[in-house]
Amino acid sequence: MLHHGWWLVTSLYMAIDAGLSPAQLLLIAAAQGVASILFEVPAGVVADTVGRKKAIVASHVLMATAMAVTGLFPGFVLLMLAQMLWGISWTFTSGSDVAWATDAIDRPDRMHLLIAAQARWQMIGAGAGIVAFGVFAAIVDRPTSIVCAGVLMLLLGTWFTAAFPSASARTTSRPHSVSPAEAHAWRSPIAPSSCWSSSPSW
Repeated sequence: MLHHGWWLVTSLYMAIDAGLSPAQLLLIAAAQGVASILFEVPAGVVADTVGRKKAIVASHVLMATAMAVTGLFPGFVLLMLAQMLWGISWTFTSGSDVAWATDAIDRPDRMHLLIAAQARWQMIGAGAGIVAFGVFAAIVDRPTSIVCAGVLMLLLGTWFTAAFPSASARTTSRPHSVSPAEAHAWRSPIAPSSCWSSSPSW
């Protein structure tokens, strides 16, 4: 809900409120992609050595910061830096979430059921987020709704930290991590299109 609703409003915000040109939007897309690629390996090392749950929590914090900064500072440079931070935050959860769940549940033979359920709820959340944040942005304004999404993401990370246990890793390797661009090919078909990114399940 948070990701898809945020991306819907952010796409309009960058083009209308921030007044970015097509060239600037493409530069933001490229910068975010480069940041994601560069941090895939370091994020994987953090997940496997420090802990997968900690990597997921770090992703929430970084992502919440990037989301809030996007709505607070409409300048091109700061928007590009915020989107680069968003790309970095993605790498801390891509692969780590499935690995953490596998360790916590300790039933590898049933993980396909969890992944299938995730996909179903992702589609539901995507539609609900698009409608909810679209209506909220129309009632209030786009910058406020963007910042609210960031605050809610931080609260979600706080709840995740308190509600879910850490799992002891039984392997030193993560499942194959995917970049935002790769994920766009197999994630929910109703996810909002963005010229520079897609989004994970949150």
